[in-house]
Amino acid sequence: MKLINNMSNQLKMQNERYAQGYLPKIAYHMFKGNDEKINYFVKRQEDTYGPITPTQISEVEDMVDDLHADEAVLRAADAHGVDEEGQVFWN
Repeated sequence: MKLINNMSNQLKMQNERYAQGYLPKIAYHMFKGNDEKINYFVKRQEDTYGPITPTQISEVEDMVDDLHADEAVLRAADAHGVDEEGQVFWN
């Protein structure tokens, strides 16, 4: 019985530590277009937390959109000679 409780506690700690599971990793690799890593982390997500829900799919899509937006801001700032803190620099 102690082993079962210990395993349950470990799973609970893992769920608390990674509240979104592997969803951020899935989003990152979708952003990068790395299908092999997407498949790997989808399997890890499902093996660890169960089937991916429609809400989680929506969360991943939002994360990917955020990554695209961040990239666009960085490209625009770089093109105009501004770093991440808003400081102007000269090339």
